[in-house]
Order: sequence, then C-alpha cells, then structure tokens
Amino acid sequence: MRTAALYVGLFGILLIVLSLRVSFVRRDARVALGDGDNELLRRGIRAHSNFVEFVPIALLLLMLAEHTGLGSLFIHLFGIVLLLVRRAGRRTAIPFGPWMIAGAWTGIFAGEAVGRLYGGLY
Repeated sequence: MRTAALYVGLFGILLIVLSLRVSFVRRDARVALGDGDNELLRRGIRAHSNFVEFVPIALLLLMLAEHTGLGSLFIHLFGIVLLLVRRAGRRTAIPFGPWMIAGAWTGIFAGEAVGRLYGGLY
C-alpha cells in the first residue's frame, strides 16, 4: 500500500492547505460561524466541503484497488488524475459530456481487457 499512501499524504497536505485558507479568511473577515455573506469565504468553505465529501471515498477505493493487486502504474495514473481533477475542479467547471465520451471510447478500445481484469479479481 505504499503507492496509495503517497496519494493519501498528498491529499492530506491539500486538506490542510484548504483548511488554513478558510481559517485565514474567517479571521480576516471576523466571521466565526457561517459565511458572513462573504463571497471569498463562501467559495473557500465550499471547496473545503467538496473535498471532504468526495476525496476520502476516492482514496479508500484507491487503497482497495492497490490491496487487490492492481499495479502501481494504474494506482499512480488514478492518483494523478484525481489530483488533476481536484485542482481543475477548484478553478473551472468541468463539463460532464467529455467524460462520458472518454468513458465510451475507453469501453470501445479497452472494454474487453478491463472486463478480463475485473473478472480475474474474483
């Protein structure tokens, strides 16, 4: 589980950074609870909450994939994609359509290999 632990550590650092950003904006705006109708604080709170809602399950799935024998290359690939998506998600909206198309093309070109890999797990 060394490869997944790398991404757990990186995301842990990112969580600390997000938490500190919200804390500093709270301090500067003198807001203890809620968002005080401060747009910067509202965006920071939302980024932090979104991170806490979705990243832990993604990391658990990453660790489970590594535990079941998925290779380091795939763990790194999924970890890097998760980092990039989290980074892009904070700055820009990612349209859902291109991800559906990417999934369809992956299914067309690698569907059989993925099916065999998945079938070999059990």
